[in-house]
Amino acid sequence: MKISSEKTVIFAPSNRKFSYPLKTILPVVLSLFFLVNTGQAQILINEFSASNSGNIVDPDFGNSADWIELFNAGDAPVNLNGFYITDNFNDRIKWQIAGDYLIEPEGYLILWCDGMASGLHTNFKLAAEGEQIAVSDAGGVLIDSLSYGAQESNISMGRVCDGCDNWVFFSEATPGGTNVGVNYNGLVQNEPYFYPLGGLFKAPVRVVLKNLFEGKLRYTTDGSEPTALSTLYTGPIDLDTTTILRARIFKDRDIKPGKTVTHSYFIDTRNEIGNLPVVSLVSEPANFWDPAKGIYVQDFKPEWEIPVNIELFENDGSDRAGFNLPAGTKINGLYSWQLPQKMLGIYFRKRYGAGSLDYPLFFDKKATKYDSFALRASGNDWSKTLFRDAMLQNATLLNTGLDAQGYRPCVVYINGRYMGIHNIRSKVDADFIVNEQLDEGTKIDMIENEKTIEEGSLTAYNQFKSVYSNDLSDPDNYTQVAGQMDIPLFMDYMATELYGGNSSIGHNVMAWKPVDSGKWRWIPVDLDRCLFDPDENLMSLFLGKTVYPFPALMKNSSFARDFGLKMAGHLLTTFNPQRMSDYIDTYAGRIRDELPRHIQRWAGTSSSYGDPIPSVAYWERSMAQMKTFAFQRPAVVLDDLLDYGTAPALPVSVGIRPAASVVVTFNGLRIPLSSVTGEYPSDATIRLNASPVTGSAFAGWKLLSDTLLIPKGDTWKYFDKGNGLNNDWKNTSFDDSGWPEGEAELGYGDGDEATRVGYGSSSSNK
Repeated sequence: MKISSEKTVIFAPSNRKFSYPLKTILPVVLSLFFLVNTGQAQILINEFSASNSGNIVDPDFGNSADWIELFNAGDAPVNLNGFYITDNFNDRIKWQIAGDYLIEPEGYLILWCDGMASGLHTNFKLAAEGEQIAVSDAGGVLIDSLSYGAQESNISMGRVCDGCDNWVFFSEATPGGTNVGVNYNGLVQNEPYFYPLGGLFKAPVRVVLKNLFEGKLRYTTDGSEPTALSTLYTGPIDLDTTTILRARIFKDRDIKPGKTVTHSYFIDTRNEIGNLPVVSLVSEPANFWDPAKGIYVQDFKPEWEIPVNIELFENDGSDRAGFNLPAGTKINGLYSWQLPQKMLGIYFRKRYGAGSLDYPLFFDKKATKYDSFALRASGNDWSKTLFRDAMLQNATLLNTGLDAQGYRPCVVYINGRYMGIHNIRSKVDADFIVNEQLDEGTKIDMIENEKTIEEGSLTAYNQFKSVYSNDLSDPDNYTQVAGQMDIPLFMDYMATELYGGNSSIGHNVMAWKPVDSGKWRWIPVDLDRCLFDPDENLMSLFLGKTVYPFPALMKNSSFARDFGLKMAGHLLTTFNPQRMSDYIDTYAGRIRDELPRHIQRWAGTSSSYGDPIPSVAYWERSMAQMKTFAFQRPAVVLDDLLDYGTAPALPVSVGIRPAASVVVTFNGLRIPLSSVTGEYPSDATIRLNASPVTGSAFAGWKLLSDTLLIPKGDTWKYFDKGNGLNNDWKNTSFDDSGWPEGEAELGYGDGDEATRVGYGSSSSNK
C-alpha cells in the first residue's frame, strides 16, 4: 500500500473469506463523469463497498463500515488535504478531508463511510440500495463520480483493473490493494419460489419450484449449495422422506448466480416427530463432517464458524417455519465440546444477511430480537436429565430478581439428520441483560471470575474489588460495599448456589452492572452440577476464594445473620420440597415422549466428559434422585448454617384456605403452594402478608397450636436383650425402670433413622 501522511493509516481486512450469493440480475451500469482539466484528474474512485457486513473491519473503531478506495492513476504524488467526498451530487462538499494524506503514484487511500466524521471517517454512510459517490478537489471542482445500483453483502464494486474504465463486481474485495480476483459483470437478484414451503408433513409431498425471470433453476437435496453442475429443475419434485431442498437461479457465466433459498421438508409418515419444536440447520456437509474442517468432528475450535441456514418450526399446527434465515454456527462449551452431542451457538451477522433475529424465541421473556442464542446439549447434565440447569434457574424467578436464561427444549436436525434433544437457551451476554433489564442502548460492564471481560472494562469492578477487600466486619466498610452491590439479590444468588450444591461455581461467577451507574448483580449460570448430593456442605468452598465477594461479606455478622434468614426463607418457599418435586415433573414431562428417540440416536457413543443416557428407566431414576434431593436438602443446609450465626430451626407451617384464594408472602417471599411445611430459625420474626386475588376477600389469620409428642434429643428407654419380651411394654402402666436409656435418636448414629408414632388399626385409639 503506497500511502504516506502525518498520520499512520492502517488497513485491517479480516483473514476470514466468505462467498455469498447476491440478489439481482444487475448489469454493471454506472454513470461516470470525468473532468480532466483540474490537475488532479489522476485521483479516481477505484473500488467501494456499500454493504460491508463483517469481513472488512476498520482499524479505528473496529466496525464493519462501508468504504471507498481512492487510487492515484498519475505519475506524481497527490495530497488530498481539503478534498471533498460526497454521496449526493447536489451537495458535492458534504465532507472534507482534513489533514495531509499523500497518495503516491499507483497508491491507495481508504475512506470509511460510517458517519463518524473524524480522520478518514466520513460524515455519511453509503446506501446498499444504490446512490451516488463523487470526489472533488479542494476548490470544489469535480474530479470523479459515479452512480450505482443495488449492492449485495460483502460484494465490492470496482474497476476491473486499477484505473480502468470498466466496472465489475468482486466476490472478494481488495481495499488498499490491486483490483484482481473473480469478478462478474452482473448479479442475479431474483430468488426461486417454493410451493409448498418447508414444514412438517404427515404424508409425501410434491414440491414445485418457480423461476419467474430469466435463467436456469438448479437444486440440491444434500444440504450443499447449488452450483452450475447441480441438478437442473425440470418439473415437480416428489418427496417421500425427509429432504432438504436448496435452489438458486443461474444465468450467464459472467453473471453471479442468485441467492440460495433453503427449505426443509420433514416427511413424518411414521409419527416419529413428537410435540417439541423442530430446528433445521443446513450447510455444506463438509462444514460439519469433513475430517479436516468439519466442526462436529474436530477437536475444540471455538473460533471456527460456518455459514448455515436455520429454520424453526414451532410444531404447534402451523404449516410454516417461525423463521428461515441465514446465520453462522460454531461449537460452544469450554469442556462440553468433548460430548458426542455438541452445543451449538447460533449467530446472526450482517455478513450472512440478517444482522439479528426478530422473533419471540421465549414466550416468557421480553426480548423479541436476538443477535445469537444457543442450542445447548446440557453439559454435565447430558448423562442425566437434559434440563437440570434450566429448571433450577427458572425456579428462582418466583421470589428473586435474578436473571434466568430463556429455555425451550427442541429437537435439532443437521441436513435432515436427527441430532436429538437440545435446549434453546439465551446467550449470557450484554444483549441478554439489556433486553431483559435495561433500556435499549444501555452500556454495561460484564465480568467473569473477576478477570475476564465479557463486556465493557475491568475499571469499575477493580474499584469495587478494592472496596470489598477491606475488613467488612467494620460497619462503615460494609456500608461502602452495600452502596456498590445489590446485597439482597446477591443473597438470592448465593442461596441458589448453596441450595443446589453447585461445586462448579468457581469458574462460573458472572457479575454485571450498567456503566457509570447502578450496582453489581450476579447471574446464576451453568447449574448442571446442582441437585445431586443432598448432604454436600459447600460453605467451606464458598468461603474460600471461589465466590467473590461472599467470604468478605460473611465476616459481617449482620450480613451473615440476614443471609441465614434469607436462605431459610427460600428453603420454605422458593425451594420448597413439594414445589421442586412438581417442577421436576413439569420439566420432565416436556421431553419424556421424545426421550426414546434421543437415547437411540446417541446409543453406543461415549466421551471422557460423559456418556449418553442409556435408557428411559435410568433417566426416570435421575428424576427420582432429584426429588430425593429436594426433600432432604433443606434440613442439611439449615444445619450447615448453624456454624455461621443462624439459630437452630423450629417447625413452621402455613396454609391457605381455600387454595389459590390469596397470595401470601412469608417475610417477603411468596408461598407457592396452598400449604408449606418446613423449618425456620427460632430467633427470627415472621411477617406474613396476604393479598386476596380478584373475586376473593381476606377473612383473617388463624393460629394453630401443635402438640409436642417427643422432643428432639429426648432421653429414650430401650430393650436390647433380643428375646423374652412380650406385648406388656406397650401398656402405659409398664415399668421400664430396669431398661437402659440414651439420648434420641437411637440407631447407628447416621442421622437418617426415622421414628414413627402411630395408633394402630383403630382410629379411636389415640
